[in-house]
Formats: sequence, structure tokens, C-alpha cells
Amino acid sequence: MTAYVMATEKRALILRCFTEGLSVNATARTADCSKNTVLKFLADLGPVCRDFQVAALTNLLTRSPQHSPGLYFRSGNVSPWGRSKILFNCS
Repeated sequence: MTAYVMATEKRALILRCFTEGLSVNATARTADCSKNTVLKFLADLGPVCRDFQVAALTNLLTRSPQHSPGLYFRSGNVSPWGRSKILFNCS
């Protein structure tokens, strides 16, 4: 007995729907398959994405971060709300 293998086009469609931000239900309707199929595909896709990221994002060369003079403050002088106003430039 062989297992059902989803067509490559349908797998690509499901992945495209998720990268566009569609929900599981919307993805299932768009791809014309069940929610369980979508969720099982995502469960199978997780380790593949992890392995790719480990291979692609290991030992990256980085530069030291640039510091903005507006981000320096003493923690005792600024309330948590004031700190977020400084960090995110809220008015």
C-alpha cells in the first residue's frame, strides 16, 4: 500500500498561501483540501525549514551594530513607557 503524495503544485500553493499570511482555513479552501492536510504538510515542512536555516544562517559575518545617540539613558531615570517612546520614536 502506497501513501498518497500531494502534487508539487498543491504543496507550492499551500506554502505560497502561508507566506502571504492566509490562515489554515483560508489555505485549505484555496488549495481545495482539508485542514488536516494543510496542518500535516506544515508539520512535515517544519524540520525542512529548520535544516535549511541551520545550513544557510550559520557562521554569518556580521559587523558591529551602529548605535544611535538617542538610545542611551539610565534605567533609573526613565519609566518603562518613556523607554519605549525613546526606542520606538513614539510621540
